[in-house]
Amino acid sequence: VDYDSQSVIITKGQHVAFENGKALEISGSNATAPEWINDEVAFQQEKLLNIVAELNRQYDIEINVKGKADQLFTGTLPLNNLGEALQILTSTYHIKTINENGRIILVAVNGHP
Repeated sequence: VDYDSQSVIITKGQHVAFENGKALEISGSNATAPEWINDEVAFQQEKLLNIVAELNRQYDIEINVKGKADQLFTGTLPLNNLGEALQILTSTYHIKTINENGRIILVAVNGHP
């Protein structure tokens, strides 16, 4: 994997991610194939803001987050069903979804997240 003048060699079952220009260690997966083959994206101990950035990219929409989101997420989200992906996030982070002028806003509920 080449990213921003860095090269990382990975083998079957290994993953790499970059944040702020640095390679992050990601533990291996038990998946037998990349999640994207099944129209899913996988996250391991990921911040909500990074998940939202990926959903924005994948669905070509604008999702914003209002409130603090410290909890990390490990799991998969569908790439072919935005409603289901948002439902998983709202139940995980105890947030609600607001549609406002074509944008989706995720808002903390009762002091969460």
